[in-house]
Amino acid sequence: MRVLPCAPPPGTLSEGPVWDARRQVLTWVDILAGLIHVAEFVPRPEIPDLRLVDTISLSAAVGAVVPRASGGLLAAAGTGFRFAPGDEFAALDLPDDGVARRMNDAKCDPRGRLLAGTMAFDARPDAGALVSLDSEGRICSTP
Repeated sequence: MRVLPCAPPPGTLSEGPVWDARRQVLTWVDILAGLIHVAEFVPRPEIPDLRLVDTISLSAAVGAVVPRASGGLLAAAGTGFRFAPGDEFAALDLPDDGVARRMNDAKCDPRGRLLAGTMAFDARPDAGALVSLDSEGRICSTP
């Protein structure tokens, strides 16, 4: 078996592909570039492929994106959560220790909360946390 890249071309730090069955699109992030990509599946005889439908540029690193039940996208970006595109609506309470942090990967739990990890930009140990965002926009974190 050989592995072939799908289009569009890869980004700087592309991660977190999520299939949105309702819209029939795939979303993923280019973390350090602050981009959210949206593509549709276009079957080709030799390999599956993706056609880029939209790219949303955020003003911060974006760790993850998920489709919202009410439509649109929710992003774990910068040091908080935002609708994409849009401004941050829930910010994390981070330690005042001079460590630059960002959101990392995120997934929804069975209760509908978005669980996201944080990390230091320089990947130093012991600088991350797991945070959860509930449907009311409240954030809870664990050190």
